[in-house]
Amino acid sequence: MTQTIEMLEEQSAPGCFGSATCHSRDSDVCKACQINERCSEEVIKTLERIRGVVNVSDLLRDHTAAMNKAKAMKSSTSSTTEPKNEQPSIKPTRPTPTTAARKTKVENATIEIDEDSQSIIATLPVKAQSFAVSLCRSGAMASIKRSISKGKNPLSNTTLKWLSLAIDRLIQGGFTRSSLKNDFVTQFEWKEGTAGSYVSILVSIFICFEVAIEQGETLIINPNLSK
Repeated sequence: MTQTIEMLEEQSAPGCFGSATCHSRDSDVCKACQINERCSEEVIKTLERIRGVVNVSDLLRDHTAAMNKAKAMKSSTSSTTEPKNEQPSIKPTRPTPTTAARKTKVENATIEIDEDSQSIIATLPVKAQSFAVSLCRSGAMASIKRSISKGKNPLSNTTLKWLSLAIDRLIQGGFTRSSLKNDFVTQFEWKEGTAGSYVSILVSIFICFEVAIEQGETLIINPNLSK
């Protein structure tokens, strides 16, 4: 039940939810937010996830210190109240799972992310950051920027059908957020909430990485890519 409530909170959260560059415990706006604590935890998770790619050690240090300070203050306040008589819970022990060793060597086909891309990723909404990292490390982002201005879709034969569809729409003249959302709903039978989330992720990545620009309400291929 608790997990369900947290999922609902996250789905209805503002666009700044979990953003390390937006969240601050000193902000009056953040203090007034009902999911301030959940946002703090999500910020730490995000920074931990991307710190191997983007140098966020200063942000991670500051946010961790702020969260620990808040927890200490909360603990100090609660310790002044009369403790409840509760029976200690005994958790059943579980056997430690064993991991089978691989018989074949795993080769990681990844590309080092340049500093400019790292800076861009750090400014993206939290839900778009992980996907942007994957696109950059796999070389897909560079391939998209090279090919799309020539009218070619480098992901047409991949499993990323939703991303491939968005690229096709750009090549065909562009799309609005609502039109791409409708495409996702009709072609992949997604719920509107899911489709809307993926549209938001794609739009933020396309714009920030200068794959596309906004012309009114329509996203079109960035004309500077062909120069």
